[in-house]
Amino acid sequence: MEIGLFGEFFDSLSQISPLNIEVWNAKGLVISSRKDGATSSGNSEIRSLSERIMSEGTFQHAVFQGKYNAYGVPIKKGEEIVGSLIVYGSNIQQANAPMEVEPPREMPVDAMKSFVTRLAGLVEDKLNKQQENEKMAEELTRNFEELYLYSTIATKVKTLRFSHAILTELIHELFETMRSDIAFAVLPDRPEYNALKLNKAFSDKIADPAGFIKTLLKTIPPDTPTL
Repeated sequence: MEIGLFGEFFDSLSQISPLNIEVWNAKGLVISSRKDGATSSGNSEIRSLSERIMSEGTFQHAVFQGKYNAYGVPIKKGEEIVGSLIVYGSNIQQANAPMEVEPPREMPVDAMKSFVTRLAGLVEDKLNKQQENEKMAEELTRNFEELYLYSTIATKVKTLRFSHAILTELIHELFETMRSDIAFAVLPDRPEYNALKLNKAFSDKIADPAGFIKTLLKTIPPDTPTL
């Protein structure tokens, strides 16, 4: 979960608010507005609250040691819960350490729920935009691969003299570029030109690839347009 951009944002909030803001994931503390983040990351109460938020997927309010309140909501990336955002009083201490600062005035739970939900929404917005960018980059890469594939096929087809070696090379090119489990060419009238390429996982599951291909071709309606 990449949310480094929020480091400065959380830090600026800590300058004007007695509240601490943290983002956690399944591995632990990701980012904190506290200056002593190590102390917070070792706090079992906040960690447990984060785990509960991620497990139940709902807003949680907890009072720890009877001295400070914590509020948190899940953070989603798409439909998947990838972390939690927790806000709590700035007077949290290390385990068994005496409280030296009076806890800040307790905020209404509904108001805090609205606040942390909106704050988590900002984080989710960045994560989802990041996910969209990753998908776009992946799609662009795939499109470039397909363009390369099409140009390769076009070049080979223009010079194709129905050599078994050329057809086999073309099938291998299709297999690698399309990341396929199986690629084949079947010429019923000229079986000597047939070509086949399949990965090991596929060959382990299909004992008779030739029979599988024959069955597969039979399932194609006879009036299906040629691609």
